[in-house]
Amino acid sequence: MKFAVIGINHGHVYMMINNLLAVTGVQCVGYYTDLPPLEKQMARAFPDIPLARNEAELLERNDVDLIVSAGVPSERALLAVRAMNHGKSFFGDAPFPTTLQHLDLLESTQTRTKKSVFIYLRERLLSRAEQLASRLIRAGEIGRPVNFIGLEPHKLLLAHRPPWQFKKALSGGILNELGVHVLDSFCFLTGQPIKSGRARAGNVANPDQTEFEDFGDVTFQGMAGATGYARVDWLTPDTLPSFGDLRCIVVGTEGYL
Repeated sequence: MKFAVIGINHGHVYMMINNLLAVTGVQCVGYYTDLPPLEKQMARAFPDIPLARNEAELLERNDVDLIVSAGVPSERALLAVRAMNHGKSFFGDAPFPTTLQHLDLLESTQTRTKKSVFIYLRERLLSRAEQLASRLIRAGEIGRPVNFIGLEPHKLLLAHRPPWQFKKALSGGILNELGVHVLDSFCFLTGQPIKSGRARAGNVANPDQTEFEDFGDVTFQGMAGATGYARVDWLTPDTLPSFGDLRCIVVGTEGYL
């Protein structure tokens, strides 16, 4: 299988490329960005992957099966639509889409073209702890799941964040950017889609970034009755060795994880 990369605005793209290249028989045939600083970073990380002249050069290649992107979040869904319209599947970093209109267009295009759309959700794909927890829950080790708590705090590292991250229209806001990971963990671990919920978000510690949300939380209920709470924030101190103290707790009728 051959893939191409369009949009390297978020550092997750390097993990996505490495994960794909680790699969036998997978090859990256090129990438495109119009930002010279990002081009230099990509060239250092993957010197053997060539830079394309434009996006169309990669979308129109008949030998490309998959388009990969970690572009600006608000641009990912429309890129996925263009990829599917060119007969290619799409693998995008979370989050996408960032609007309900983009969601409708993404779903209708996927239905029409029958191409696959994947989202890079690191916890579900790469966390051995979460994968083991899912297997134990499905095996009935804690009985029936009745409650979930997911906490996803992050370091902000203000000086290293790109400008688009502080514009809600571009990032989708904190519940879209970080909350998607926690909500997916609920669905993955409990086996339940989310039925309903209430959410709030705001700026509590970064008044100079007027469009930025640095705290949000959600209470929700699954289709089979499990309840949940998710909290996301950009308030982790820079001195913490990891990027955040992420935790999930699943309570069942016969135990908890």
